[in-house]
Amino acid sequence: MNSARLPPIFNGQIALVTGAAAGIGRATAKRFAARGATVVAADVAVEEGQRTVESIEDSGGTAEFIRCDVSVAEDVETMLKEIMARYGRLDVAFNNAGIECEMATIGEASEED
Repeated sequence: MNSARLPPIFNGQIALVTGAAAGIGRATAKRFAARGATVVAADVAVEEGQRTVESIEDSGGTAEFIRCDVSVAEDVETMLKEIMARYGRLDVAFNNAGIECEMATIGEASEED
């Protein structure tokens, strides 16, 4: 499906995509941008994440990269504070970054897990 023909249903919205450096995360970040969102691409892979942003910008979209390891609570808190400081809100969060937790749901796992 050609996203250029789809209506910009996310115009004016701020969309966070974690794990945005490659694969599903990169594709999702690009799709949000194609649909009008300002994308915050977050990942631990800095160079690849910045390439995601460059690809979005080369296509006429708006994006920025924030380095964040979602398995570290302080990184997540810092990322959210940066988003709020820059944009004043967060409209969409696509939590794509992978974290494995043994014998617990992600909500029940400790940061050490």
